[in-house]
Amino acid sequence: MLSALILGLLASSPAVAGKKAADDCLKTKIWERYGDGWQIRASSGSELALGKTKYYRITLLKGQRYQVLTCADESVEDLDILLYDSKGLLLHRDDTTSREPVLSYEAQVTGVYYAVLYMRGLKQESADAYASMALIHN
Repeated sequence: MLSALILGLLASSPAVAGKKAADDCLKTKIWERYGDGWQIRASSGSELALGKTKYYRITLLKGQRYQVLTCADESVEDLDILLYDSKGLLLHRDDTTSREPVLSYEAQVTGVYYAVLYMRGLKQESADAYASMALIHN
């Protein structure tokens, strides 16, 4: 009985609802691209506060085309994606004001890269925000 009550409270919390919304959005984006030959390489998600970042270490192969897909919950106004090489050099960034930015990149060198999600804007500063990301390749 207590377990059911706790699970019910968790399922109705804003953070859990935000995670579900972001994950569902991302799954839709991934499925839409399967028909065009894209394949998923990695997927993850995280809570992010305003002004905070989440780094994802990824390996890209020379000549492969990649997309970093993201979806954030409805509390987000602006989520940014940045791509860095292993030396910390910024290679590419999205220039949109969106909670669902996409970054496309063709790797010039096989190696370690970092996809970074940066929470630039929230509708309310105290809001819990959740962002999901996937790396796909073609």
